[in-house]
Amino acid sequence: MSKNEFEKKHPMVRVEWEDSAILPRGWQDGEDVRKTSPITGVSIGCMVRDDEVAVTVIGSYGLDDDDPNTLGGMVIPRSAVRKVERLRVSHRGGKK
Repeated sequence: MSKNEFEKKHPMVRVEWEDSAILPRGWQDGEDVRKTSPITGVSIGCMVRDDEVAVTVIGSYGLDDDDPNTLGGMVIPRSAVRKVERLRVSHRGGKK
């Protein structure tokens, strides 16, 4: 699969998603516990899945096969996704 084919099928995206927060170890003041909120996470990469179950973003991929190997992915439950935006990618090659 060529780079252009892969990138057409799997666009570069920025995903905002809601994640759980971990409370610090040890005894905590009740007020501090009640003030703790979930965290907004951000993942950037090629979107290889976008359906009613999940959004999956990968950081790296190989071009040697028709179905490339991938590295560094994140499967985000659809219920946790706040926003998905497509990113423009500029392919500036050559030496400077």
